[in-house]
Amino acid sequence: MAWTNKKGGISVAGIDPFLKKIKKLGPKIQARVALTAVRAGSAEVRKVAQKLVKQHALGEGLTPDGRQRIHLFKAIINKAKSYGKDKIPVGTIGTQYKATPHDHLVHDGTKPHTIPVPWPGIKQVHHPGSRAYPFMEIALEKSRTSAQAAMIGKLEKAIEKELQKDRDKK
Repeated sequence: MAWTNKKGGISVAGIDPFLKKIKKLGPKIQARVALTAVRAGSAEVRKVAQKLVKQHALGEGLTPDGRQRIHLFKAIINKAKSYGKDKIPVGTIGTQYKATPHDHLVHDGTKPHTIPVPWPGIKQVHHPGSRAYPFMEIALEKSRTSAQAAMIGKLEKAIEKELQKDRDKK
């Protein structure tokens, strides 16, 4: 059986063991426990995305003004935040755009193009283009089971911890 929240558009399968326990907790604690689980799941996706990019990318490269660019795998981050009055937890995995403004070019690919450069003696460089490498989509698919396992593990620990706090108060 699956739990469904039609108002929030959420459907989660495989959480029957937690439903009885989590209903004993208050709404604020439920939201905190769910957010902890979502953080753990998104961290798993981030690890896989970093690994994929590290294996695929050639190196750091240079920015158009000649500075060293940081490697894309270092800029992949994950965040989790609760939204709305129902405190629906949402995990986000992505890149820090200011650190790696080329991330979408790696993910989506490019056509052949010329790049203007401010280097002495060179006005532009011809880039042959690059094939798309949708690392975020691949990471999400590859990490599905490990992310779910991490979420379940965090749910178990967090629910037990909160129930223990409740027992200690009594």
